Amino acid sequence: MPLFPGFPYPRRYNTLRLLGYGYNSVFKLCAVTIVIDLRSPLFAELKLAKSVLASLLSDQTLALMRVRVFTLMPDHLHLLAGVRQPEFNLLADLQENLDYLVMNSVKAGYVTRPQFYPYTGFLC
Repeated sequence: MPLFPGFPYPRRYNTLRLLGYGYNSVFKLCAVTIVIDLRSPLFAELKLAKSVLASLLSDQTLALMRVRVFTLMPDHLHLLAGVRQPEFNLLADLQENLDYLVMNSVKAGYVTRPQFYPYTGFLC
């Protein structure tokens, strides 16, 4: 992977962005996953997990972006979010993304039912 000036870590030349997809459209949502380096379980620390969720759910963040669903796992964060707008147009695969995010903690074996996992939430 190449190095870029002012950014000491390797980065991809290509991104995972879809060509022609309107990421800045108020009518579209994006599924985002942020993974901790080497899958270290940093978010397993309650204080850090609460801090991350406080930032994500802050008035300042929610004024800029519409968070539809989130799941904070010990080593990664899932979001389904878009640009802030009073109304949005549902994507064809919205239910598939919602199911994946909500069931992530169940598939990882942390809980038997998604509603038992304390770091998953739905916002409108």
